[in-house]
Amino acid sequence: MEKIKKISFITLNPFPQYSGGIETWLYNITTNLTKRGYQILIFSPKSHQDVQPFFDISQWKKVKLYRLPAINKFNTLFKKHINFSLRIILITLDYFIWTFISSLKIILLRKKLAFSKLIILGTIPSIFPVLIAKPFLKNTLLIASVRGIIADDLTQKTGSRLVAKVYEKIEKICLKKCSLVLANGYDTQRYLQKIGVISQVLPNGVNFQKFSTPLQQLSENNWIKKIKEYRNKNIQIIMMVATLRDLKGVPDLIQAVPLIKKLSPLPFKIIFVGKGNPDTYQKIINRFDLQIQKQIEFAGEQKQIQNFLHLADIVVGLAVGGGIAHAPLEYMAARKPIVAWNSNVYKQLLKHQHSALLAKNKDINDLATQIINLLNNKNLANQLAKNAQAEAREYDWAKITDRLIKILPKNINE
Repeated sequence: MEKIKKISFITLNPFPQYSGGIETWLYNITTNLTKRGYQILIFSPKSHQDVQPFFDISQWKKVKLYRLPAINKFNTLFKKHINFSLRIILITLDYFIWTFISSLKIILLRKKLAFSKLIILGTIPSIFPVLIAKPFLKNTLLIASVRGIIADDLTQKTGSRLVAKVYEKIEKICLKKCSLVLANGYDTQRYLQKIGVISQVLPNGVNFQKFSTPLQQLSENNWIKKIKEYRNKNIQIIMMVATLRDLKGVPDLIQAVPLIKKLSPLPFKIIFVGKGNPDTYQKIINRFDLQIQKQIEFAGEQKQIQNFLHLADIVVGLAVGGGIAHAPLEYMAARKPIVAWNSNVYKQLLKHQHSALLAKNKDINDLATQIINLLNNKNLANQLAKNAQAEAREYDWAKITDRLIKILPKNINE
């Protein structure tokens, strides 16, 4: 048995102010580890904006938060006055300075990290300051948690496979310097195996009790009231919970709207729940007539995701990337009928015609058809949702935390 139950984390985004997949993982894993008597250290950048915490950590015990320098200072300061190429240069400079200063702070705090298992959330660039500080970190076990297939993300963003290959080589070098590598899904594990890195799968989780509980009597915001009014008018609610990004499939669902309208006599609304700028997608929406535009609404970032999901008739998952994501697990726990792509991201979690309907990958016509199938067949929708919820129990955060503890070496020197 280990004498000191201590686990440390380093994350690239301000915590608890920032809301994202990594931060959701960190919050829930930390909450469950503290219940098991672990001491937790979290290294997180300062926020360059004065924002309220997204996560409530007021009840945490045995948790110490250490602040690293803020990131994106230059990019934020000059964003409106510079072109894309100069922004890339400033972002690179920003990360270089952040890496150097953060490594110095980690070295100064090396005694705090002694006899700790340091889990690096994400690889590049959050792993850089840790590797620089590594020679000074005695009795500290370095563990990398790979949060997706970033190389594929870069290929889509830049249109260059060369950029992705350079990233893969750097990522491989960095991961080889860690004692253990965790993959957030079986697709991520296969990617790591392809570049020569052995990993163990630790999927994301879900607060099963929270999401499986029927609509909770919390303070209702205007959006929840609005969606309830739609339901009272027998308007079908098709919902996607995701950050507004192309990689999350936002344009795909928008493009499916006219097809859904053409195929279904039922009135419906598409509700996007998640942070991001909806103006980015206005050009896509403007291609359609005014009636189509009125059927698409953006609710923005919300904390009561479980309440929003319980007001949905159908939920949609169209993300690309890698790993077992939080959103489909929340859909499953909330017992909602799911339509998703028949891609590696979703096939590792959902089974076609058993726990979801999986549309042909990137086929907008088939996406619309599968959504219509669920709108028109309530018995099928209910059975899929029931099966999915039963499987979601195995991904409760308590069980995922137990899996993490089991995967981690018992002693620092293992």
